[in-house]
Amino acid sequence: MKRRVQRLLVLLIIPACLLLLIAIVLQILNGDFFRLQVVYIAGSSDLLTDLVSVKSRQNLLLINEDKYKRDIKDKNPWVKNILISKQLPHTLRLVMEYRQPIAWVQIDDKITFIDSEGMVLGGDTYDTRPPIYLSCIAHAKIGLIIEDPQIKMILSLLTNLKDIDEALPQQISCEKDLITLGYEKTIVVMDYSKNAKEMAASLQLLFKQFRIDGQWPLRVNMTFSKPVLTFVENVASQSATPAAQSIN
Repeated sequence: MKRRVQRLLVLLIIPACLLLLIAIVLQILNGDFFRLQVVYIAGSSDLLTDLVSVKSRQNLLLINEDKYKRDIKDKNPWVKNILISKQLPHTLRLVMEYRQPIAWVQIDDKITFIDSEGMVLGGDTYDTRPPIYLSCIAHAKIGLIIEDPQIKMILSLLTNLKDIDEALPQQISCEKDLITLGYEKTIVVMDYSKNAKEMAASLQLLFKQFRIDGQWPLRVNMTFSKPVLTFVENVASQSATPAAQSIN
């Protein structure tokens, strides 16, 4: 008899414990204790004013961090990376890494910025216009990465040039297979087949020599095996000494 009572108690206690456990879990998931109430954005949040919001009835424990990141990136291409941490019981902390524009283009009479990866950022949320105007892009969609290999080469070149003194051009234009870099004192011409890193290193040496000599050529042609420098405008009626020279 005693054993029957014990078995009966066990049969009653186990379901009761399970029901209690389920009730506790449901209370945690649906109650207010772990309800998301605060989204803290470390650093500047100007670019995310309308993107990060606290959704009603959202449980901090159930937030899918990968989806949350994707949603923010899809809405704002300026966001490159996001570090998310949950601070119980009701705070979500975001650390943003923003994309830095390396050039600007003009599409449909509007200024649009692009970064070194070719991401089209838009132009309404950046206060300072990057100094380089890229005229090679006529059509692009905000939030998408430009996959054109020629544009990729130009952006790679700019990335390698950005840390070199006086090496960043003011404007870049494209004609068929040639890239033209416009500087205040000279023009540099090269083709897409060149290695961007090698071209940047060559320009660094050339510009250093120009500064030492105190003389800048009107044109630097880097489409040949050696740079060809033009110091005098070619005039049809001019029959003087050659206007160009090759640098070893």
